[in-house]
Amino acid sequence: MDAARSARAALGNHENQLTPGLVMGQRPSPSDAVSQQRLWDRHRAMALHGATPRGGVNRQALSAEDIEARRTLIDWARDIGCSAFGDELGNFFIRMEGRQPELPPVLTGSHLDSQPTGGKFDGVYGVLAGFEVLQAIRDCGLTPLRSIEVVSWMNEEGSRFAPGMMGSAVFTGKRALEDAEVALRRRLAQVHD
Repeated sequence: MDAARSARAALGNHENQLTPGLVMGQRPSPSDAVSQQRLWDRHRAMALHGATPRGGVNRQALSAEDIEARRTLIDWARDIGCSAFGDELGNFFIRMEGRQPELPPVLTGSHLDSQPTGGKFDGVYGVLAGFEVLQAIRDCGLTPLRSIEVVSWMNEEGSRFAPGMMGSAVFTGKRALEDAEVALRRRLAQVHD
């Protein structure tokens, strides 16, 4: 939990921070509301989960560090009124409800897991950039027509469970859920032996 508290503290307060140069009273567009500083601070906060002595991260899929990173993202999501959920394989989604939630959502994201000796920002940019879009939309007081979901694919790196890109492959139908579950059980059995 120390990493989670540190991540929240490192983020600071960026509520309703808008790009300089806007005229007071003018309704900003989401692109105006994107905060480079907030995005950078979130990268730094996320890098605390699994931080290594040499400045990288070790945040392998479904590890304690990965779970803490997910919890941090859930806290941020709740702060802006979004929901969080997972699927049967462990892919993780943050959802901003649209005006017509019955429509298929817009989906963006990447992964939070890293290689054992991954770079400090390995994999997280797609997730955090997508989340920054949700924050910017919320800061503008807008609700999109379609719901928007930011996904963190489970085991994209493939360093803990083989093969890699497991979560996205199952989600897109390129791999059967049962095959992925067998691979996960096999690897977890080896870890516990």
